[in-house]
Amino acid sequence: MGLSVCPAAIVAAPVEQVWQLLQPVRLSEWIDGRIEGSVPEGAPFVGQTFSAVSRAFGRDWRSDFIVEKVDAMRHQLAMHVRFPFGMQLHEHVACNADRRHLVPRPIWLRLRLPARLARQAS
Repeated sequence: MGLSVCPAAIVAAPVEQVWQLLQPVRLSEWIDGRIEGSVPEGAPFVGQTFSAVSRAFGRDWRSDFIVEKVDAMRHQLAMHVRFPFGMQLHEHVACNADRRHLVPRPIWLRLRLPARLARQAS
């Protein structure tokens, strides 16, 4: 079972600034958690892995990220994320500036639930 969503945001900032905040080394500045492991300075690269840990319900929850695609010229980033309980996310982020505002293009998220959780949800 899969769930596809397309959240989008309008950001009043230059696209280059938004792109910099999406770099793995900068994620801990704005996510609800901390980045663990060695994340090198600079641009992300295909095959790069890192983990994020968030605290909730009295325990730490780990998510593992793998960078699958990077197109710095077009400000696009794709990652595969593994969450607790077997959930997975295929995330594609594309930032684009238009004439009226500076807008990231829709962020396509595809969340895969493990079969046992999908059966419970139906």
